[in-house]
Amino acid sequence: MAIHRRDLLRLAAAATVAPALSSLAGCDDDAAPAAPAVPEYSYDGEPGPADLFQHGVASGDPLPDRVILWTRVTQPGAAPVPVFWELALDAEFTERVAAGDAEARAEVDFTVKVDPEGLSAGTTYYYRLWSLGRVSPTGHTRTAPEGALDRMALGVCSCASLGRGFLHAYQGLADADVDLVLHLGDYIYEYGNDGGFSGSPSGGYFPEHVTVTLTDYR
Repeated sequence: MAIHRRDLLRLAAAATVAPALSSLAGCDDDAAPAAPAVPEYSYDGEPGPADLFQHGVASGDPLPDRVILWTRVTQPGAAPVPVFWELALDAEFTERVAAGDAEARAEVDFTVKVDPEGLSAGTTYYYRLWSLGRVSPTGHTRTAPEGALDRMALGVCSCASLGRGFLHAYQGLADADVDLVLHLGDYIYEYGNDGGFSGSPSGGYFPEHVTVTLTDYR
């Protein structure tokens, strides 16, 4: 019998919770331990570049109890950069529910990907990341629901060549109340500007030559 990732996680969670419940049997409710405080970000060094988060933020691959958060830190040098992430139920981050530390490293082009656990199913969360005293844009994401659904709203987009101009439909998609976005086409193109796109509103392709090397792709 095949065991899917979600089933394995559910079984592991049950195995962890059962002994804990047994140890609490007979205890007074008032003696239940308080939930641990969510860590706060702190930094007392020289602030990093103002455009440290040039690539914004993203999230994806939702499960009922987790969702992946992503960003990229743009900074000079090759040394690892500490990154702090946080999740909240509101855009003002007054109801913070999770936070933690990560690291942006040269071998992954200073990208950061974290997979917070223990979230509630079918819930909208707001998230942001901090590094070198700078904060990223705020994103919002949603965990996968559990059980049967009466409705699910999907946003679908396809080939998106930014070198041909700005793609305003993405703003409409960001403003829409959707549960999941499926991207079915290409994210990047290898063309140079020989195709006549240099005069487009977005400024054409970057790099301007045909993409060949790892540096070109990045």
